Amino acid sequence: MMTNAEKFSTIDALLRGSFRNYPGERLNKAWESKIYPDHGWGGNGGESTDAIFLSKFKESLSEANLITSEALNSIASKIKTSTKKGIPVVVFNSLSWKREDPVSFKISFDQGKALAIKLTDAAGKNIPVQLADIERYKDNSLKCANAIFIAREIPSIGYK
Repeated sequence: MMTNAEKFSTIDALLRGSFRNYPGERLNKAWESKIYPDHGWGGNGGESTDAIFLSKFKESLSEANLITSEALNSIASKIKTSTKKGIPVVVFNSLSWKREDPVSFKISFDQGKALAIKLTDAAGKNIPVQLADIERYKDNSLKCANAIFIAREIPSIGYK
């Protein structure tokens, strides 16, 4: 997650045309927390030392997730989408090769707005989608669900 945080923060800064808001200090602190346990698990202090190491790892992961989310939200806000076609879903690929993987996201609706969902790609082609953890309103309309599908041909260090 740390490398994802750095990649997408850099992409976001390049798209903004400035590194003024680049989270350099936050990234440095998160990296320090991540490598803190490099002094050795199970060493002096045993379980109490390991508890500190684990807490540092969790701190690093949490900050990496937050930085990545902020960068991806900023990048996604610059992608031209049309809400006339529905709710846009953007899938990012942090790897340096095309990717095909399962993707899941949680979707919520106001009462009476949806009984089911249909997922299409940018060209309008249907994509098979499965719903899990479905919650419904009393009128049987969807309240929320996890949507799961296979994202195909996501470009390297890119999105679709």
